[in-house]
Amino acid sequence: SNANAENSNIWEYVFTDLPKYNNDGTQKQYVVEEQEVKEGDLKFYVSTSEQEENSQPQEEPTKGAKIVNTFTVPDEKVSVVVNKKWNHTNNQYEKPTRIKLQVKNGSEVVQEQIVTAKNKVENANIGENEEVWSYEFTNLAKYDRLGNEINYTVEEQEVEQGELGYYKKEIDNSSKTITNSY
Repeated sequence: SNANAENSNIWEYVFTDLPKYNNDGTQKQYVVEEQEVKEGDLKFYVSTSEQEENSQPQEEPTKGAKIVNTFTVPDEKVSVVVNKKWNHTNNQYEKPTRIKLQVKNGSEVVQEQIVTAKNKVENANIGENEEVWSYEFTNLAKYDRLGNEINYTVEEQEVEQGELGYYKKEIDNSSKTITNSY
């Protein structure tokens, strides 16, 4: 393929010395199709094609094909479940009654939700002095505008200033779990 000098997004190729007739004397009909070099190369492209006829004065008109690939990111959605684990062994203070959970794409907060003990996970496989709250964030974009899959991270914020001052926070982004230990 040759890139067009005026526009590097236009690639051209001329097939030459193709037989014009079949063995039975009928004229051949050629079809141009585009194939991926590597699986997934055209994952986010919608391809359209059209036949073109060259009207330049020549011995006989030539025909061509124009294939246009339009980049389109699918509108697929994902959900992220965030678990908030409280480990308050020997805690003389009450834990906060609510906390703000956040789902982030890089430094951008995509969604946030205040959760409370109403979000407590019953029958969680946890220790005696532990408690887990959980919230499912839904309708999150699976891909960014360039077609890269988004790796969401999680964070928490205090609802009331100083509520988490006595807690040590650990975040496990692979399991989407935030643990506060007293």
